[in-house]
Amino acid sequence: MAAIRAELLSYFTHVLLGDALAAEYLLLHLISTVYTRRDVLPLGKFTLNLSGCPTVSSYTERLYQIIQQLVPSSYYLGMSLQNMNQMQLVPKKDYGANRLVSGALQLAKNTSLFLDETQLEQGQLDTTGVRNVTALGNLISWQKVDYDFNYHQMEFPCNINVLIASEGRSLLPLPLASRTKPFIPQLQPEECTVYYSCLLLWVAMVAAVCHRNNPPGGVTLGRALTLQ
Repeated sequence: MAAIRAELLSYFTHVLLGDALAAEYLLLHLISTVYTRRDVLPLGKFTLNLSGCPTVSSYTERLYQIIQQLVPSSYYLGMSLQNMNQMQLVPKKDYGANRLVSGALQLAKNTSLFLDETQLEQGQLDTTGVRNVTALGNLISWQKVDYDFNYHQMEFPCNINVLIASEGRSLLPLPLASRTKPFIPQLQPEECTVYYSCLLLWVAMVAAVCHRNNPPGGVTLGRALTLQ
C-alpha cells in the first residue's frame, strides 16, 4: 500500500508543479465522499482549491484531462463570465412542456466537478450569473442542489467532489486552498493509465482497512493520512 501511495504522490507532485503538499491534498480529495449528514452538514466532503495555476488554458485543460482518467465520472465547467451569465446550472421545471429541464449540476453521485476559475474576466454578473454562483456555493458548502420549480425550490442532496483551479484564491466558499508553485511542467494525460489502476487499488485497500478498524461511516481523511 505504501508503494502505491508513494507512486501516486510522485505523479501528482509532477502534475501540480512540484508541490508535494498539494499532491497530498489532491489524493485525499479524490478519495473523499459524503458518508453521512448531521442535520444539514455533510460529513466527508473535501472541496479543494488549487490556486496559483497558470492562466494559460492549456494547463487547466491538461490537468482536467488527467483527473478525468483517474475518476469514474467527471465534468468540466469553465467559469467565464459568458458561461456564468448564460448557462443553466440548476434543473428547472418547464410547465409548458410538463418536464424538468436538466441543469449542469444535475450530476451522478461521486462525479468529480472541475471548476476552472482561470477563465474569469472582468465584467458584471447578471441575475442568472448571481444565481449560478449561489448554486455553486450551495453545492460546495452543503452538497445540495436546489431544483427550480418556479413557485418554489426543492432541495436535492448530492455527493459531488469539487476541485477549483484558480489564479488567486477562489471567489467560492472553501474550507481549504493550496497554492501551487509557479512553473509549467509538460503534462501528458496519456501517462495516467497505469496510475488509474494504482488509484483504484489504493482506494480499495484504504476503504477495506478503515471499514475493518473503524465504525461504519466511510473513509475519513485523518485515517487515510495514517495509511503510509
